[in-house]
Amino acid sequence: MFQDEKTGNWWLVFTYENIHVGYWPKELFPLLARGASRVAFGGRAQGAVNQLSPPMGSGLKPETRGRRWDHACSFIHVE
Repeated sequence: MFQDEKTGNWWLVFTYENIHVGYWPKELFPLLARGASRVAFGGRAQGAVNQLSPPMGSGLKPETRGRRWDHACSFIHVE
């Protein structure tokens, strides 16, 4: 992730091959106008009104050796 110095927009770049995946307009992150030392992404699970939120995910990590991805989240062929 980096912030473009001219536009202030935030870019996601795959640095191994310098592939610019996409960007987020600076207006989405007004509190990051001066930059950030780290960034992270995640998600949120939401339940019905006045109910506890359901857990997000199974808590299990993917098994990369066995190539089993059926119990953990992953991104494949992102475009």
